[in-house]
Amino acid sequence: MPPPLANKINTKDNKEIKNKDGNKTVQSLLAPKKDQQIANQGNPPPKRDKRTFSDVSEESLEGIDLMSIHSDLKDIKKSLQNTVKKSDLDNLVKQKDLKDLVTTIVSKLLSTLKESITEEFNTKLKEKTGKLKDEIDALNIDNENFKERLRTKDRQIEELQEKVSDCNHRSIDALKSANYNEQYSRKHNIRMVNFPEKRNENLRDVFVKMVKKDLNVEIEPSDVIAIHRIPGKEDPWRTCHPDDKKFTWRQTSPIKQSRLDYFLVSEDLFSLMKNAKIIPGYKTDHSAIVFTFSASLDKRAPTEAVQTNLNDKKVELESMREQKIEGLLLRKKIKEVSAILKSWQHRKLTLLGKITVIKTLALPRLIHLLTALPNLPHSQLNELSAMFFNFIWNGKTDRVKRSTLIADFSQGGLNMVHLQSFCTYLKLSWVKRFLSNSDGTWQNLLLAELKQLGGDRVFTLQKDKIKEISNRLKNPFWKDIFECLHMAKPYTKLCVPEILSLDILNFIPISEYPVYMKWKLYGIQFIRDIVDSQSKSLLTFQQ
Repeated sequence: MPPPLANKINTKDNKEIKNKDGNKTVQSLLAPKKDQQIANQGNPPPKRDKRTFSDVSEESLEGIDLMSIHSDLKDIKKSLQNTVKKSDLDNLVKQKDLKDLVTTIVSKLLSTLKESITEEFNTKLKEKTGKLKDEIDALNIDNENFKERLRTKDRQIEELQEKVSDCNHRSIDALKSANYNEQYSRKHNIRMVNFPEKRNENLRDVFVKMVKKDLNVEIEPSDVIAIHRIPGKEDPWRTCHPDDKKFTWRQTSPIKQSRLDYFLVSEDLFSLMKNAKIIPGYKTDHSAIVFTFSASLDKRAPTEAVQTNLNDKKVELESMREQKIEGLLLRKKIKEVSAILKSWQHRKLTLLGKITVIKTLALPRLIHLLTALPNLPHSQLNELSAMFFNFIWNGKTDRVKRSTLIADFSQGGLNMVHLQSFCTYLKLSWVKRFLSNSDGTWQNLLLAELKQLGGDRVFTLQKDKIKEISNRLKNPFWKDIFECLHMAKPYTKLCVPEILSLDILNFIPISEYPVYMKWKLYGIQFIRDIVDSQSKSLLTFQQ
């Protein structure tokens, strides 16, 4: 370590130079030389005396000391460059400002970090969500395909079950036929008719004696392998009702068959009759009448059957309508409906609750009959309507107009059933059945009757034409259907697109329908087919 400056700096006379405080400094050592150099700048250096060897050695030592001091000063200056100065301390911020600055910086860093994390998270989330959505869509498609395949399999299973059931019935019939052929249809079998029957008889011995006596043929009992009586044709109805006598008259042609029949019974037969009822027919949809007699009858008493088709007998038909004969089946149902309403009469129900009882419990009892029977007369409809409204108001006077109760909820009503409209739209369900499947038996019968009236095109005709067609129909049931269709069908709006879509049969007399129906073979059925699309005028006959 170099010695202190105070020990190294000496004058020529070995006198130490000190500062004002008496301390030796570098400035005090160098100051005499600076003053001497300034003084000698303008004047030529004076002539020096010749120096001695000792003077030269002293000056060289002094130069070496100065160089050493200068080197130490450089080192000190370098070491002091990074030292904090007072001016630097003045520029330092206060503690509060420093805290705010740090808080701001940290907040910005956190915000930036949060945004970057959020952005990266959203990006990853969108990627995962997109993948999951694609997978879900693929699963939904697979699910729909599986459902469709399952429905197809269900239909196939149903078809197979039907085929199995049909095969089962066929196998049973085939087994019966095979058994019958095995027993009764052999080449060497003999079938005898009107062979007298006796109790506890031995058919083999009786047959052998009869052959010997009447046919003069000698046979032995051992020649007859098997002999027995053949049972009569199966009669399930007679098995269930051995004591009843049933009389029914049916016409052979189903086209002429009517849904409304009546019979004239002789007085001697009527005197023995205890009861009569109508039951469904076994071989046709025509109802059969069952008579129960108080005595056993060996043969049918004299009776007279009136023609079952009553279209030409207007007087008898109106008389039967007045006597409500067509409502024989309805009477029982009406009594059931009345009993249901009475059972709910004494319960404390709101108006909406009573209407719900009518819709869910009473009307379903009548739907089938109202759909299959001819239209009820207004008197019977009014009777049913009065029964329903008496139930609603507990047999008292109506407090609210019936039209208000029948109105929809949005119009302030309670959506009560309008019986006339209800019956009308029940009949229109036959039109829906026909249009959904026109290949059935009854559909073919209807098409045969409508052949000269437009065929299946009549259902697309306008309101007035349907009324004309209903007047020309002979079947009373379908006559009622078309009357209901006339009441329910709205008028066409008077605009060009609607008019162009009308059938040309709407503008042609019914008597000329067969001629114009052939135009369909040439692609002409609607008004737009005979109108030029460019000039908007009717086509000529040549066109």
